[in-house]
Amino acid sequence: MNSYKWLLLILIAGSFNLRAQTWNLVFQEDFNGSSVNTANWSMYDGPGHAGNGLRKPSAFSVSGGLLTVTAQMINGTLVSGGMAHRSNYRYGKFEFRVRTEPDPSQAMSGVVLTWPQSENWPIDGENDIYETGTAASRNPYHTFIHYGANNSQYHFQHNADGSQWHTMAMEWDASAIRIYRDGALVWTLTDANAIPDVAHHLCIQLDAFRTSMSGTVRMYVDWVKIYQAAPGGPVANGTYKIIARHSGKCVDAYGTANGSDVRQWSYGGGANQKWTLTHLGNSQYKIINFQSGRSLDVANNSTADGANIQVWDYAGTGNQKWTITATSGGYYRVTAVHSGKAMDVSGASTANDADIFQWTYGGGNNQQWAFQAP
Repeated sequence: MNSYKWLLLILIAGSFNLRAQTWNLVFQEDFNGSSVNTANWSMYDGPGHAGNGLRKPSAFSVSGGLLTVTAQMINGTLVSGGMAHRSNYRYGKFEFRVRTEPDPSQAMSGVVLTWPQSENWPIDGENDIYETGTAASRNPYHTFIHYGANNSQYHFQHNADGSQWHTMAMEWDASAIRIYRDGALVWTLTDANAIPDVAHHLCIQLDAFRTSMSGTVRMYVDWVKIYQAAPGGPVANGTYKIIARHSGKCVDAYGTANGSDVRQWSYGGGANQKWTLTHLGNSQYKIINFQSGRSLDVANNSTADGANIQVWDYAGTGNQKWTITATSGGYYRVTAVHSGKAMDVSGASTANDADIFQWTYGGGNNQQWAFQAP
């Protein structure tokens, strides 16, 4: 990249109760052959990064179970390489093991990234999962997320040596980008504006930032794995407290009998403030109060705005089934299946005892909910 716009990072120390996603492996490359498998990868053949030198297929070699990209001067021209995976994915997990040699001439940057299928950059994003930059030592190295028409960027610094082997991974879904280093979650980005919602493909590049260099620099990739989310709901089955985004207060049952009201209240750990979610398929759930064993229910099967939400014996009807849809930042819209209307705190009140009913969804924070371990 030619310039870095360093933005304020919000590191997520705790979980925004995103479920432990199950991933299905859909692609694996172990580089066990003697050359790049061109059925899976397209090697660049043209100008180098930002017009610096050339990118040529000849820069790649495969031997001993490693992919090697070599940058060097050839007949007065800096020659390096880049290649793109031929399959595109909207969301998923991208994992690889990589290292890049130090570069005393500070010309070359090793990068493994995802790039939009549309080629509509920067609007459709660029996720630089591993990027050494041109610093000679490769310590630290970086993750950059590019987004928006003005090429805004988020940056995370890895205080580790990028010239040594590291296993890097990016989990990318509609609500977050999560970056892992050597198996540990090190950064979570939840700005919806920065999270691409279009298909990307994985790229491996050793990029030139100058027109000349000294010596030879190599980047090595041991393996690549790509996963897609296993079928299932957006929130794992389990027992949760349900927290309103605008107030930080929880969904609270005011009794155990059929018809007992549901309101918001500061969380105190009571069984009436815990709810058990069971996925029914198609992102629909039954939501059962832990104390009473009764279901979250829209009173009288009403489809009207303002219809009360209560607890009632579960019968499997549409007014007792709830569609959960990610919004942003680990929060979700909770929509009654029979009416298509959202669970809502009346008047966006932040007070204890505020009523919870259904209302046409408008995107307000009083209509967005987090599912957190109680």
